[in-house]
Amino acid sequence: MILDDPAIGSIAASNLTSGAGGVGQRYDDLDYVRAIRHGLRPDGTPLAIMPSQAYWHLSNDDLGALIAFIKSAPPVDRRVAKAELRPLGRILVGLGLFEFAANRIVHDAKRPAAPAPGVTPAYGAYLVNVGDCRLCHGAALTGGRPPEPGAPFAPGLTGKHLAEWGEAGFIATMRTGVNPEGHALDPRYMPWRDYARLSNDDLAAIYAYLQSAMNGTSAQ
Repeated sequence: MILDDPAIGSIAASNLTSGAGGVGQRYDDLDYVRAIRHGLRPDGTPLAIMPSQAYWHLSNDDLGALIAFIKSAPPVDRRVAKAELRPLGRILVGLGLFEFAANRIVHDAKRPAAPAPGVTPAYGAYLVNVGDCRLCHGAALTGGRPPEPGAPFAPGLTGKHLAEWGEAGFIATMRTGVNPEGHALDPRYMPWRDYARLSNDDLAAIYAYLQSAMNGTSAQ
């Protein structure tokens, strides 16, 4: 369950497999592209709580690999309840405070160039964009208020404290969930367990990008 609020509504994550109730029974490759990159269902209506504004940045190769992985998942029979917006949820949508990712994407825009994988600021920027780090840490990564109710203020990622950690300290933080100052990251709000699955080179590339952003030399 992605959202289950008695006032706002309930939204369950889709079953992506080809089992009973799964979208894999009816989605073809183009449907997956439309859903992942554009945040749209096959009929063109927007998907709720689908971070396609981040997945828009996926390279064609990475998107193809992701779709292949989803299609390779063993079928699981599971039907999920349809999304339901309750009165407050409908009010938030009407006021534009609950915006679908599909409405924030310029769907016919030129595809962003995908840098070659490597320990470079350019590839780090790609990973930051795909990971949607700016959703919580702010457009300039200098800190921000996450959209999730109850989430603490997300600190800036381009300050001197991160430089003081060094690359090894940054990687260790992403691997263990504890920063060099001994502060434990709350996995409810900072998905360090997901970043722990990245390779050392990927994490080093992210660190290189954050350092270049701090020095004002990066390109998003």
